[in-house]
Amino acid sequence: MNLKQSTLLAVLFFLSGFSQVVAAVLQDNEIVVDGISYPSFKAAENSIQDYSTIYLGPGIYSEGLHIRANHVWLTGSQKTHFVDAAIENKAAIVVSGKNVTIETIECSDISVYTHNGACIRQQASGLTLRNVYFHDSEQGVLQAHSTGDLTIEFSRFERLGDSGRAHAVYSHGDNLIIRDSVFIASKDQGHEIKSRSKTTLIENTLISSQNSDDSRLIDISDGGQLIITNSILHQGAQSVNRQVIGFALENMGRKREQSIVIKDSLIVMERIKGNEFLALNSDKKSQIKLDVSGNVLVGAFLDSENYQALNRVFESRTDANIAADKLPNIQQLPNLLNAYRALK
Repeated sequence: MNLKQSTLLAVLFFLSGFSQVVAAVLQDNEIVVDGISYPSFKAAENSIQDYSTIYLGPGIYSEGLHIRANHVWLTGSQKTHFVDAAIENKAAIVVSGKNVTIETIECSDISVYTHNGACIRQQASGLTLRNVYFHDSEQGVLQAHSTGDLTIEFSRFERLGDSGRAHAVYSHGDNLIIRDSVFIASKDQGHEIKSRSKTTLIENTLISSQNSDDSRLIDISDGGQLIITNSILHQGAQSVNRQVIGFALENMGRKREQSIVIKDSLIVMERIKGNEFLALNSDKKSQIKLDVSGNVLVGAFLDSENYQALNRVFESRTDANIAADKLPNIQQLPNLLNAYRALK
């Protein structure tokens, strides 16, 4: 990380911390837009302008919000919780404005008749989510087509999915960027991450089936660029699909670089009926640049690409000295990988 990146990160943390301090002094269910308090989202929506700041006090919010303005910053408290709050048959928060940031909210119990109700629906370019907790809904985040970047940081997604059509995250934009986050136990054959974005970047993130009936951990439906670094992927015993990662299995997007980079990560595969680590479009496999190296792979799996040559492979948790009932902490991963590499 260079000086410019460090300075930017420090500024973001300062602004985030300041916003949370302001939100923490609000009354229960208080909604403040640009310093003015409103009794409901319906009353507040017309007052949200470009560059507005929205603060939400603690409490249960059963009414959703549509953000239509650009460059809006919404901040909740540690107890700001949207529950069964879908609007427009879409989501608890519908974002039609560009370059919106949403942080420090919880969202659950979102469902609609089309079975793809989301905590957040992105309908314009540029959305950043930070410190959000989305759980027990049909979908966490649903990004509409051609809506630019979706960035997710320091967040948790848990028990999301419906009928194999809804997922923790479903992206359709240019760049899906996921950092320092946790995706756990997608349900009802949903994926933890389903991306049709041109580029999907996953860093410092835990993605685990646990004991759920999820499908793939990561599905890059139309191909593109997939980059995974310093992350932990765990396919559980009850996963419905044998494939941990699917790449371009539905389509090979035109005018895209087709490449996969998976480095410095731990992949644990424990599906009872067998595993396939990485499933590629078989007809166009030769068009995909593949760099899977420096990882630790644990479990019996189909190795059609000879991943064992550039990665450390163990047949079981016991062989890898990983406890049966837990996974390593993501912060411990670099040291753990170095220890594995040192083994003869």
